[in-house]
Amino acid sequence: MKEKGQAMAEHTPANTIQPGHHSQRFHLAKGQQTEPVPAPPQVDLALKDLSPQIVAISLHNSRNRKGQWASDRKTQPRTVLLYEVEFFTHTGGIAVIDNCQYPISRGDIRFHRPGQVVWSHVHYICYALRMTLDGTEPQEGCYQPLFRNPYLDLIPGFMSASVPDQHARLMDEMLRLSINPQAGTDLLLKAKGLELLHLLFKDANQL
Repeated sequence: MKEKGQAMAEHTPANTIQPGHHSQRFHLAKGQQTEPVPAPPQVDLALKDLSPQIVAISLHNSRNRKGQWASDRKTQPRTVLLYEVEFFTHTGGIAVIDNCQYPISRGDIRFHRPGQVVWSHVHYICYALRMTLDGTEPQEGCYQPLFRNPYLDLIPGFMSASVPDQHARLMDEMLRLSINPQAGTDLLLKAKGLELLHLLFKDANQL
């Protein structure tokens, strides 16, 4: 596992990973303030019911999205409705989750949960994926619940991939499948979604 922040002071217990929360290991400083959002309900999700449904996937380059920037070279803060994974392919920019800022390096991963407020300092390049986790179709403007599951609970909001090329290959496969869907593509994407969650759990388990 790639270690980050080695030049920083020794971490306190408050900076260690807690189940169901994003990692504080890479915390830099408080960012701009946003209005608090009511937390979605917490719901237990058994492993047999864990069924990722990919809603969207893209390769995102912030240099091509100038219309989405806020002031001072930041993207517009937004509230997460579904589950999202961003895998960063290049070093650069800063990721923000609920006012905690994380410097981006190649191979870093951001895992968004419903109800979080996120934005970024440009520039950065990443694969970006949105999904539901219970097999349901997303309802416009509605939050997915905060699902509780031993595997999901371990995944922090920000971490480094132990083998970045594995994530890059998987994300690229999923993107290609979504661009050129064929008979059975939805079934294959569901399987790839489970593979992605397994990679995230495996990386989190090594922290």
